[in-house]
Amino acid sequence: MRTKWSLTIHHEDRGERSIISECQFNHFADVHAAMKRNKGKIFVVAIPKTAKPMEIQAFHNLKQLGYAVEAR
Repeated sequence: MRTKWSLTIHHEDRGERSIISECQFNHFADVHAAMKRNKGKIFVVAIPKTAKPMEIQAFHNLKQLGYAVEAR
């Protein structure tokens, strides 16, 4: 069972070699902070099975805030 949030940051073109960074975090707040530091990039997030409903809703709200984000 996945217990950490996984974040992959891509360049805007999202090509095959576009990965900038891959990180794992224990808390959604840390994922969001990393996204804020890299605004304008494309984010792919693996949501842990242990995520709380409020964290999942906050993740889905990121699109409304202008982030290019998708779940994996």
